[in-house]
Amino acid sequence: MFVNQQTDYSEDLTVTAKQVIDTIVPKMLKVGLVEKAESLISKLEKTLSRFELISQNIIIVSERLTSIEKQIKSMERMQAVEIIKEAKKKRKNGGLDLN
Repeated sequence: MFVNQQTDYSEDLTVTAKQVIDTIVPKMLKVGLVEKAESLISKLEKTLSRFELISQNIIIVSERLTSIEKQIKSMERMQAVEIIKEAKKKRKNGGLDLN
């Protein structure tokens, strides 16, 4: 008797599972949905590739800007030194610019 009850129960599960499969799976596997999903995945892959390229370019530009900033600071220091030298010369000459 216990075995029969188990068999009946598993038959009920099989029927329920079959009903779920028969109703849901065909809707999920429609060709249009699959094609849309594939198209979306393709677009996402292209977008990711573009994002990675942009990210790499940002790093390159950032490095270049850092280099330019260092050059500008170096030039500013050189100009400051020249201004100081000129100011010392003026003081030495009594405030007159003899250049």
